[in-house]
Amino acid sequence: MIRRPPRSTLSSSSAASDVYKRQGEQRVLVGEQAGLTRERISTRWQLEGGQHVQLLDTAGLQAHKTIGKDRLSLLSRWDTERAIKMSDVVILVIDANMPLTRRDLAIGHQVVDAGKALVVAANKLDALPGDWSDRASEVETHIRGRLRKELAQLHSPRVVAISAKEGQGLGELLEGVTLTHEAWNKRVSTSHLNDWLQSIQHSASQRWPAGLNLKYISQTSIKPPTFTMFYNMPRTRLPTSQKRRLLAALNDEFRFDSTPIRLIARKNESRAGHGGKHK
Repeated sequence: MIRRPPRSTLSSSSAASDVYKRQGEQRVLVGEQAGLTRERISTRWQLEGGQHVQLLDTAGLQAHKTIGKDRLSLLSRWDTERAIKMSDVVILVIDANMPLTRRDLAIGHQVVDAGKALVVAANKLDALPGDWSDRASEVETHIRGRLRKELAQLHSPRVVAISAKEGQGLGELLEGVTLTHEAWNKRVSTSHLNDWLQSIQHSASQRWPAGLNLKYISQTSIKPPTFTMFYNMPRTRLPTSQKRRLLAALNDEFRFDSTPIRLIARKNESRAGHGGKHK
């Protein structure tokens, strides 16, 4: 997870172990058995560009039916959930051999609902047959498609195939984390936003509900990027489906890849027909 200094959460001890080895450290116990990591391990790491990040290796989240059988599992879960809240970017490490289980998606929803950016690392690609680039492309495309369907509030999800065992793909993963963190912190000027809003309002390729008038938009916060938009529309509120269209168009234009975007749509009833000027 990335914070000040950027803080990144990595929910896989096997992947984290390779990162630590690149620093000449042995910080975690790894093995084939699930659940070996029980506590959060924190380390500062300097990227090639000189940027410092704080990497939090967590215990991951076990299935609810296994929680409560021992107090240590419950404490590990609480610690991981706290790490998600502390972080800016969460790296969800999954098994490329069985990508995106129900539990993986549940974690993804938890991360996005908390307003955090999410990067998915598909580990153990070395276990799949075939050429590395072909395997990576196939796995990344498949997972990206699943995320668009199952985690719609995360626009243009970033997926990176890696092999912690062979040390492949970690450079691409860390580059993806850096780009995602930049998107999570991105701020767009009000003038650019309103130029964009008017362009899609009058675009021939966009079909908006009859009577919808998109009046004004501004970015009200970052981390995650949040926008407030005013509109006029007779007799009804802006449907959720239209908000999703606006969010997708917003991401297409300004590229908030792998970052949840929030849109607050306010009906401009008091100023309808008065030009829609706002401070």
